[in-house]
Amino acid sequence: MRRRQQPKPPPPPIHSIVIDGANVIASGSSRAVERIDLALTWLRSWQPTLPIQIFLDATTFARCRPDAQAWLQSSTTDSANPTQVTLCPPGTEADIPLLEHARKHHGLVLSNDRFFDHADLRAEVMTLQFTLDRLDFCPATEVTWFRTKGPAVRVPIHNLVVQRLGKP
Repeated sequence: MRRRQQPKPPPPPIHSIVIDGANVIASGSSRAVERIDLALTWLRSWQPTLPIQIFLDATTFARCRPDAQAWLQSSTTDSANPTQVTLCPPGTEADIPLLEHARKHHGLVLSNDRFFDHADLRAEVMTLQFTLDRLDFCPATEVTWFRTKGPAVRVPIHNLVVQRLGKP
């Protein structure tokens, strides 16, 4: 007799977007700022009201050209579409504060990293993978939801519930 599969619970709503800056910067052939900007442009067109937080480790930041460093340090904040950059101190990897922020703020993480070395921290986090060509940012059509119990689940991006914090 076959066991009937229980329906999977719906993923939690998304309240923010968290960008793995080093992963985005390392994922293409264009300059660092152009790669981040391609991702930001797509994310803002997809969800224009969600705040965006970029996390970047000191090593990746140091490898960026001075103009990119200046742009990243200026961390733009627009009240309609806020974007902030968190530069992690030297010797500190960005994955830990990135995952902690994503959990606390119910953020969708833009990264091709699967965070296997931080399995406990990635619990209940959803990640969106992507490809990045010189002039093209292509997100996956599904996100990966790393549930606390059970295996990770693929969720079509159009099935996500998106809510800005403080708004119904």
